Amino acid sequence: MAHAHPAMSASATACATSRLMEIPLELRYKIFEAAATRPNGPDHLFIHWFEKEEITKLIANIVTANPTGPTPVAEYSNYKVGDEDESGDDGEDEDSEMADSDAEHDSEDDEENEDDEENEDNDDNEDNEMEQDGGEEVVGSEEQDNEEQDEVGEGDEALQQDNEIGDGAEDLQQEDSMDQGDGDANDDQTVDANDNTTAVTAPALVTLPAPRATVVKAAPKWRHIPNFMRITHSPPPIELLLSSKELNNQAMDWYYEAAVLRIECTASMAHTCFFEEAFGQITDAAFSPMENIRKVEVTLVWDTVWIRAHKDHDLLEAVLPALLRQRADFIVKILQRAPMLRELTIHWHDSVNDDDAAALKLDILDSFYNLPANIDVKEHYLLPDAKPYKKSIAGKFRVDLQNIVANGIDRLY
Repeated sequence: MAHAHPAMSASATACATSRLMEIPLELRYKIFEAAATRPNGPDHLFIHWFEKEEITKLIANIVTANPTGPTPVAEYSNYKVGDEDESGDDGEDEDSEMADSDAEHDSEDDEENEDDEENEDNDDNEDNEMEQDGGEEVVGSEEQDNEEQDEVGEGDEALQQDNEIGDGAEDLQQEDSMDQGDGDANDDQTVDANDNTTAVTAPALVTLPAPRATVVKAAPKWRHIPNFMRITHSPPPIELLLSSKELNNQAMDWYYEAAVLRIECTASMAHTCFFEEAFGQITDAAFSPMENIRKVEVTLVWDTVWIRAHKDHDLLEAVLPALLRQRADFIVKILQRAPMLRELTIHWHDSVNDDDAAALKLDILDSFYNLPANIDVKEHYLLPDAKPYKKSIAGKFRVDLQNIVANGIDRLY
């Protein structure tokens, strides 16, 4: 089969690019968006980014330790965002009970954001997983490590058996060579018994299998990233960006105009170390995605009603607002390192809107106004005596607070 000449292929690409550039810009943007669609959607982008960063470092360590060994193989996860959603339907009566009273103010906002918040992690097992994995370099999960150790053990046994077989074969060859020194009559040894002749030959040498490459996986903790960090669009494919410089510029301009970085500032409140580790790593990285981001949405959720009603409200009111302020100040520092930031939308959720709650809101949001961007604050409140929906933004935050108190407030400091 004849292959296309490189000059002909380049000519065809240039022709296709020229035709694409003749299409109106609005239609080209539609084409960019369609071409950027990926099977796992944009929610998986950050998971893959963090896994790639970790796997690259692990492979470099392995190669440094064993330069002549087989090249390690990277294996990435295929997590589907939303798989670890809350299980069970407890609280359905509570949800239906407040549907009428909360519909005017919070239900619309909650329903619009329900899909974006589907990944809030209320499972204690997953919480423990984040704590155990945070800050560690892992070649696969613990189970994967055990499996690899078992496989190495089996390989050592097989190698030992092969060596024994090989040694036996060498001994037989030496014995044959000594026997051959007695004369040509012994070249083909025969046993004369009842006029039957049987030929004796040495066993064939066994070829040792090549060493297997190490499969390198990232820690499973990165699957929690979409709980507090998401992007709304996938970038254009590399093939499109390489077609021409002009098309590359237009495609990336479309992407950063359309893509919105969504930060859930108060998600996973019990795991501040992991939260700060993730944002710090992606901000400090070379060619960080933060360098070109133009639009950001930050969501802050508070539950003044629940905190006031709790029996340990004095302790909670002393600890939790400080943690909220720490989170907000940290995100401001991250956004200060986004030089192209132009639009910042802040969603403030609370269960009540009175003087004390308003004072806390102004105190927390004050540092955001120092950012060089157009800032739009959108406030969301529950109706008096209303209970949040179970899977709403406010409902998930209340469950998060309940878990923090149940596990011990002292774990936060």
